[in-house]
Amino acid sequence: MELRAGQLPLPGMESPPQADVHEVLNHVRALEYGLQRLDTLPVSLRLIRELHERLMEGARGEHAIPGEFRRSQNWIGVGNCTLSDATFVPPPVPQMHEALDALDQFHQELESNTEQVRRLSAKWARPIST
Repeated sequence: MELRAGQLPLPGMESPPQADVHEVLNHVRALEYGLQRLDTLPVSLRLIRELHERLMEGARGEHAIPGEFRRSQNWIGVGNCTLSDATFVPPPVPQMHEALDALDQFHQELESNTEQVRRLSAKWARPIST
């Protein structure tokens, strides 16, 4: 279903900014895409990058590197704050990559273990007689 800004006006409410609507639609599209991709691709860093690329299409920040993990330190803060004045500072890039690799390894092991349990269950399952 394709929705456009202003298509469903609510009485007494202003339409949200077009950029906000576009970003929300990107989230819906990325979710739908991700659910479809799970049929052929496990949860992985590749899938995360693909979803990020779809989230950033035509959105604020699309000039960054959609579909890629950051390559330099960033931070969140008011105005032109410095790293030392930032409200939030995510892990440095090397630590981020270590954490992402650990996440990917966890998902691979989980998927492998889940498949082994399925095979064992199928092998040892017996029909219940009534």
